[in-house]
Amino acid sequence: MRQEHIKFLICPTCKQKLTPATTRSENAEIIEGTLSCGRHTFPVTKGVAVFTPEQNSTGINFGYEWNKFTSFFAEYEHQFLDWIFPVQKEFFKQKIIFDAGCGNGRHAFLAGNFGAKLVFAVDISNAVFPAKKLCKNLPNVEVIKADITQLPFNNETFDYTYSIGVLHHLSEPKKGFSAIIDKTKKNGVISAWVYGQENNFTLRLLNPLRRLVFRNTPKTFNYALSFLIASLLHPIIHLYGILHKLQFSNKLTKYIPQYHLFVYFSKLPFHVTHNTVFDQMSAPIAHYLKRSELEFWRQENNLKNFLVTWRNKNSWRIYAVKS
Repeated sequence: MRQEHIKFLICPTCKQKLTPATTRSENAEIIEGTLSCGRHTFPVTKGVAVFTPEQNSTGINFGYEWNKFTSFFAEYEHQFLDWIFPVQKEFFKQKIIFDAGCGNGRHAFLAGNFGAKLVFAVDISNAVFPAKKLCKNLPNVEVIKADITQLPFNNETFDYTYSIGVLHHLSEPKKGFSAIIDKTKKNGVISAWVYGQENNFTLRLLNPLRRLVFRNTPKTFNYALSFLIASLLHPIIHLYGILHKLQFSNKLTKYIPQYHLFVYFSKLPFHVTHNTVFDQMSAPIAHYLKRSELEFWRQENNLKNFLVTWRNKNSWRIYAVKS
């Protein structure tokens, strides 16, 4: 936790300013220590301020996932920009950014390298530790462990907020969306990516199996089984890629399950397929959201320039400006 960034933090319970106490530091960064408002104290561990020591099943699952899937690929930049479309990397320059659900930190790493003034990367899970390691050489990226529905920031702190693949794993996605909007400045921009209910029949069909079986099996078992499933899917995915290159008729592709999604995966490394299969198997909660639901989010949060677009014709990208 860099000393200069503490001024952005408050106690998530009583909303008071925090004062540091350092046990070990390196180059004006607290590696081990505490932050305290006088009534509540929060540890700093391995350079990460921890505001939520307790983890629910979602936090435990994603902590395991992002400590296993730590590789960083060049393709992730294009993937990130695709998720936050129509935002471009030039937009990040000199802005204060909130990464709401940072996972292993790869998007915060990219945002920092895009020239952001400061990025706060937040996750509820122990994924914050590989995220901190990935971003350790970026002084404009700060990683903290917190719940996005109980954040240690004042309202209207951030110029730009993005949340990629997180809201649909919350028990109340709409509540999480409202929470991150609260922390965004007036006229600030919000991006989010969520699972779509439309065109997602195959994954929704498998959802009860994930919920009733795989969420309760050991993570090591799911990791091994997801590797096997991904290995079997890999040649099928590349067949989709070949069909796409051959300009397979658009009149027929609508009858092929997950066509646009698998064409997209055909361009990515096997590691990403394995990661995605594991994610689909193990997440304790997964909501598949209708476009009409997202329109209610706009109305309830008083957003302008609201834009919802398809991604791979099975998920939704949200772009909005806070009124």
